[in-house]
Amino acid sequence: CETMGENGMRMMIRYEKGRPLTIGSDSEVTLLIDRYKQYRPRAFYATAHIYSKLKTREDTMDRSNIVYSSPVWDIDSKDGDWRKVVGKAREIVSLLDKLGVAKSVFIKWSGRGAHVHVNPFCFTTDIRRRIEPIDIAYSVTCFIANRLEPTEGLVVESRIDIQRVFTTPLSLHRILDRVAVCIPPEKLEEFDISWTDPENYVHFPESWRRFSEGEGDELAKTAFDSIGPY
Repeated sequence: CETMGENGMRMMIRYEKGRPLTIGSDSEVTLLIDRYKQYRPRAFYATAHIYSKLKTREDTMDRSNIVYSSPVWDIDSKDGDWRKVVGKAREIVSLLDKLGVAKSVFIKWSGRGAHVHVNPFCFTTDIRRRIEPIDIAYSVTCFIANRLEPTEGLVVESRIDIQRVFTTPLSLHRILDRVAVCIPPEKLEEFDISWTDPENYVHFPESWRRFSEGEGDELAKTAFDSIGPY
């Protein structure tokens, strides 16, 4: 929200009466905005995890309740050069491709930088029984981040934790007037920062939905053997 909290940070509302905020239909988006309008809601976030149930605050802290978890890299520009961000996203996509993950990757531009996501549905039930989903996301994210070349003016955050969230597709950025748009890897070369203009944005909705089940399993095993659990 645009309203500032007591800690001097923008207010973030995650729970209502101990129950996690969830959206199950289009109409609930406007209902939530109306419910919290006094705080000037602006940006929507989603958890990096998919849960078997989501009724209480405790459900979000229970590792055994997580059935899928998304590896995510957050590329943040410190000098405002969005082209460097695109170059770093290409580097991450290339590493994933070499490790067998190509059809389950998308890029989401958010504010001054971008997130590179791996769709969690690319990890099979078998591998998720052998390695906990949060351990898969944590180890894969660290494994790739450790292989990136440093780039001046950029920071790549590879933090995966029990309460990790990221900006949802088509949300406004929390501060900047930019839309979080999703881009498939094959469109990355064409990307221009104008695609994030709220008045004329360019978004590929299928890019964040597509995946190839099983293509992430070998990477999950390799990364977990190298990095270990969360």
